[in-house]
Amino acid sequence: FRSLLKYYLKLEDEDTAVILVNQLLTRHGEALDALQVLNLLPTTWPIDALESFLTDALRQTEHRRRHNQVIKALHTNTNLTVHNQYAQLQNSLGPNV
Repeated sequence: FRSLLKYYLKLEDEDTAVILVNQLLTRHGEALDALQVLNLLPTTWPIDALESFLTDALRQTEHRRRHNQVIKALHTNTNLTVHNQYAQLQNSLGPNV
């Protein structure tokens, strides 16, 4: 999709390019890195043409952030459980000489 985006951005008719890029980003924006897309786009483009794409990109970023927080909490919980089991095992075995 990145190649298609670059192709659309090279079109001479900017109005057509805005429409086609907007359609591409609306349909397949999740397959593209938002930062790379923003770096490719001309600074003169209207932000409202990208509203749907940017909203979705922010949603995906927030979803990934929350997902990673859950994964981190699960790993922390697993680590604490293992340490607790190890401590209980150590206590049940008694002191080592």
